[in-house]
Formats: sequence, structure tokens, C-alpha cells
Amino acid sequence: MLSKVLDDVDGGAITASQLSQAYISELKKDQALTAAVGLTALAVITGVAAGPEVYAYCTLNPLSCAQVAEAAGCAVNMDCSSLVGSLPAAEEAEAALGRVAQAWAESGGTATATTNGFISATKISINGTTIALDVTEQAILQQIMRNGDASGALTEQLFNLIAASDRGATLLAGGAYGPGLINGFDHVLEMADGTIIIVDSKQLANGALQLGSSQSGVQLSDAWVRGVLANLEPDSPAAMAVQRALNTGTLITAVTGVNRVTGNLVFVPVHVP
Repeated sequence: MLSKVLDDVDGGAITASQLSQAYISELKKDQALTAAVGLTALAVITGVAAGPEVYAYCTLNPLSCAQVAEAAGCAVNMDCSSLVGSLPAAEEAEAALGRVAQAWAESGGTATATTNGFISATKISINGTTIALDVTEQAILQQIMRNGDASGALTEQLFNLIAASDRGATLLAGGAYGPGLINGFDHVLEMADGTIIIVDSKQLANGALQLGSSQSGVQLSDAWVRGVLANLEPDSPAAMAVQRALNTGTLITAVTGVNRVTGNLVFVPVHVP
């Protein structure tokens, strides 16, 4: 199943760091083709065809695909007991890699907002990706679908649940301030490779979204980020991580929101000029 993926790595068509994403994609294709045969047949096929290739490659390239070995073990053995839920093997493997990390890796690029913070539905469609939800998270999404979420509180709660259980990201504390901690960053994530991402929970209207603004500037712009940092405890994990990333030019910003037309939770890396 993965001969083509590994050939692509060897031939330079994809980088070793993209192996995880390519593995998930090929595994899902394989499951779709063999679904009618049943889970046992799939386990045999995957175990014979995928297992040796994946582990042989990872033996030679341990740093580039450490997480792939874990995902492959889940898919090959059909033993995903350490992971929450009862998703098929490909989705379990995706969970092993981290849903936020996977969404970030699978995003089509970065959506650039207008100067007043508007991001069109086209840009979101091109650059965004959908995050799979478990039963509990789906219940919150359905609540948003029925009643909306004008304050953004439910969307923020939904993404916090996802981030808290994500094995590829750590949710950092101390990114909010003011009464009820309703001001500041909605979510500050530190990814497995050390990348810092500020994620803002937003409502989508007809697939598009509008970022807010303050005296410091439009949400998620560098000026706005600095304005928030000025109000945070400087030694909080979130403040220190964001300040460091801002200083080194490595800070990533993104939005997440429920598309009430499609019923999906989308994740979109954004740039605000």
C-alpha cells in the first residue's frame, strides 16, 4: 500500500516530514477499497503490505517519522485501545498523530485577511481543512448548528476539548485577561515541533468570517498580539511562548469555526497584514 509513498520520498516528490500526511491519505484509500472485505481482511492486507514498509523506512529515518510508527502500529494491529473512541483504523491513526497537528499539516496554505480583517469563503475553502469530531464534540457542534454561537463561547469550548486531548499539541495557559478572562487569546498551542499557534474561535457567515478589532489593531495582527501581551502576566506559559515566537518571526495565527452550511468545524491558518 505504501510503496508509492516511500518511492515519492526517495524520489524527492515529497519530503520525509510529509510522510505522516501521505501515510494517512494512503491508509484511508486502502480502507475504502477493502471495506467490503471486512476488518479481518483489511488487517491481513495492511499487516503484510504496509507494516514492513513503514517500519523498515522508519528504522532508517527515525527522526522524520517517529509518530508514523505509532500510527502504523494502530492500523496494522487494529489495536487502538490507547486512543479514545471507536473510529476506523485510519481515523484512529489520524488521532494518534494529533487532530490539530493534522489539520495544520493538511491546510492548503495561509488565508490572508483584508486590512479590516475580512476572510472570504473562497479563501477559507482553499486554505482550510475540517477537523473530525468525536461524539461529545459533535453534540456541541449540533448545539451551535441549531442555536448559533454569537458570543463564540461554545466554539471556544469545542476547540479547547479538541486541543486538550490532542497528542500533537499542548494548550498553554495564561493567554487571557480581564473579568471572566474573556479578553486576549482564545487558544495558544505549542505543537510537537515547538511551533506556537494562536487560534481564534470565530463564527462563519456563509462560509466567510470577520475578525474583530481593537485600539491595538485587527485581531491576530502583530500589533494586536503585542497589545494582548501587554495585558498578560509576562511569566505565564502562553505569554512567554507567544513573545518568543513573535521575537523570532515564527508565530503562526489561525482561526477555527463552525460552518453552519456544511456542519463542519474548520481550521484555517491566517495572515493579518
